[in-house]
Amino acid sequence: MQKLIGLICTFTQSKKLKKYFSLIIHSIVNKMFKKISTVALVLFSSLISTAQVVTWQPDFPVDNDSVTVIFNAAQGNLALNNTTTDVYAHTGVITNLSTSSSDWKRVKTNWAVNTPETKLQSL
Repeated sequence: MQKLIGLICTFTQSKKLKKYFSLIIHSIVNKMFKKISTVALVLFSSLISTAQVVTWQPDFPVDNDSVTVIFNAAQGNLALNNTTTDVYAHTGVITNLSTSSSDWKRVKTNWAVNTPETKLQSL
């Protein structure tokens, strides 16, 4: 880019024109870089999002939505892949009323308590 600016500057003798062309080139390069970066980020994100251990539907739930959580045992460390035993989820949320990062609210059951509503279904 410096060579291009230098080339333009040799053809223009006015300091104002040199500065003007320099700003235009910087602007064009910055816009191109942002577009290339955005495309690369989208492509990289799509590759990562296709191999998630835990996903949910809908993607952006709102109040009172029913949410389906999907655990893909074929991803991650594979510890539960092809298991024939029952698997249960311990769920809850951290809210503004939580006193710490381990103070979960709206917990369905306590640890080691397995209920039909927290049992995962094999897909």
